[in-house]
Amino acid sequence: MPRPSSVTVMRSRIQLDGVEGASTNAERAMVGQAPYVVNAGLTYAFRTDGSATVLYNRVGPRISEAGELPLPDVMERARNVLDFSLRVPVTRSATARLDAKNLLDDAYQLDQGSVVRESYRYGRTLQVGVNVRR
Repeated sequence: MPRPSSVTVMRSRIQLDGVEGASTNAERAMVGQAPYVVNAGLTYAFRTDGSATVLYNRVGPRISEAGELPLPDVMERARNVLDFSLRVPVTRSATARLDAKNLLDDAYQLDQGSVVRESYRYGRTLQVGVNVRR
């Protein structure tokens, strides 16, 4: 059974005409506004009550902090996120599960011009468990 997928394309502009201040850009995108967002998911349901799901998300580059003269805006780079989930019945009342999150582990990175201000990885998460129904 397919899950909903979406692509959103956005454009935002603010103009600081006539505003006194030390802003780097008189016209720029809104802080935090990505130009696009992509979400996709695919689920396969087994005949035996199990399922496998893959989820993908990408948020485009966006301004994290508006620059102040003489420094440029701080930009958050685009990141890809891929998650996987598996549910498999073991008995009538027990289901084994496996959840893997952030499989690509793209770096979270903030750039200010040609300078990398901050960069790190969240890491991957793997969860294994059993759900029991009464």
